[in-house]
Formats: sequence, structure tokens, C-alpha cells
Amino acid sequence: MEKLQGNFFLRDGNLLPASEFIDFSGKPGTFVYEVLRVISGVPLFLGEHLARLYVSVKALGLQCPFTSGKIEKELKQLIRANNMEAGNIKMVFRFFDGTPSYWFYQVPHSYPSEADYINGVEVGFLHIERSNPVAKTAEPTVRARANEAIAKNKYYEVLLVDSKGNIREGSRSNVFFIRGEKVYTPPASQVLRGITRQKVIEAIQQLGYELVEEPVGMEVASFDAVFITSTSSKVLPVNRLSGQHFDTANKVYTNIREAYEEMVKRYIKEASEN
Repeated sequence: MEKLQGNFFLRDGNLLPASEFIDFSGKPGTFVYEVLRVISGVPLFLGEHLARLYVSVKALGLQCPFTSGKIEKELKQLIRANNMEAGNIKMVFRFFDGTPSYWFYQVPHSYPSEADYINGVEVGFLHIERSNPVAKTAEPTVRARANEAIAKNKYYEVLLVDSKGNIREGSRSNVFFIRGEKVYTPPASQVLRGITRQKVIEAIQQLGYELVEEPVGMEVASFDAVFITSTSSKVLPVNRLSGQHFDTANKVYTNIREAYEEMVKRYIKEASEN
């Protein structure tokens, strides 16, 4: 069941009261979606999210008839209508019988506490793969199993493990591993390339650390630190994975997180001035 916050949502370009929202999750068709974070009334890294949207649609052999200008205009309309200073917006596009339709709406969110960024969070493993990791599409089975494992074990997140025993990504995140001054992450071809992941890679390169994109197995004891990235969690340290404890104050991690936060501040400042 889809949930929303705020007084209004957008359906096919029309601003409607929340009372008219009807759950569409059981409808037939192919669904592609993006979740944006809004900070100070600004949809963060909007251009990158829209670029990934088009990549997802193309990866599924579909065509997106919506221009980035139209989407941006309507998102800002929704933000103003809901007096939204902070939170998450979900954009869902449904392709069925050659007639695309779409919904934009504010969704409930949960952000890590400041204590989580200091102390880290515990994550676990889940042996399951996405059918198409490159495209951001709804996969109810993956989501249901991930939610079950998270609730049962009181994890913050689970990392998906493929049939070869390699870690792919989190159920709602990407993952990075640190050894010395090298940062490791699974290959882009095997994961959903999160927007925060992209920005973190930019930060790693700017800081001069070596980035290694290669398969990472479940034997993680040789790494000094682990962190996950996502729209909601930003750059979050892992304190425990598979019985192993990791340094949440690791200097390489700390530098990467600080560089990412500076990117966010610059983006918001520039967007607010335009």
C-alpha cells in the first residue's frame, strides 16, 4: 500500500488533494520510480535523478515521453503546494498499453540520527538478486524479503548477495569498503547506480583516494571500514557486518562524508540563488 504525506499530490500533471489519492501498486504494467530528497525546499541533485530515470526506462526497452523541464516544473509546483522544506518525494511512472501515466507525491521518510553517523549501524546479508539491477523498478519480492530480514534481525539494512557469493548492494543503498587508502565497491554494471553513490565516487576521486570497482565477497574481515550510501541515509558508517566490527571514525570515511556534505551545501546554495 502506497502512503503519502502532505496535502497535495500530482497525477499526470494535475495537482490534486491528498484525499483523492488511490493506491496503484496492484495495477498491471511496468513501474519505474525515483525518490528525491528535498532540503531547504530544493530537490537535491535533480538533474542526476532525471538522468537515471531515463536510463531505467531505456534499460527496459521503453520510451519516456516526459521532458526534464516538465518534470522539474511539476516537482517544484508540488513542493510549493505542500510548503515542503524537507522530506522525500517519490516519482512513479507506469507503462501499460502504450499509455504512460505518472504520480509525484511526498512520502514518509526516516533519516539516520546524528548518533548513527557517529556510532554506525548494523547491517546483514540477504541472498537474493534484483532481476535488472541497472533499472530502478519495483521488485516486491526483493523488498518484502529485505523488510522481513531487517525486522527479524533488527538490522538497519541488508546487503544483497548474488549466486556467486558476491555482495551487490543494499536493498535501499549502495555499499563501499575501505582498506588503507583504497575504497572498494561492486562494479557499476552489477548494481543500481545510486545518485549518492555517484557523488561519493566524485568525492573519492577529488580527495585522491584510489577507487577499485570489483566484486566483493562475503569475507569482509580484511577491510578497515564499511559505509552505505543512499538518498535518505547519505553517507552512513557500518559498525557491524557478519559478526565483524568496523571503525566508524575511519579517517578515509570521515573525509569522504565531509566532502559529500560540502557538495550538498553547494548544490542547495546554487539552486536557491537561481
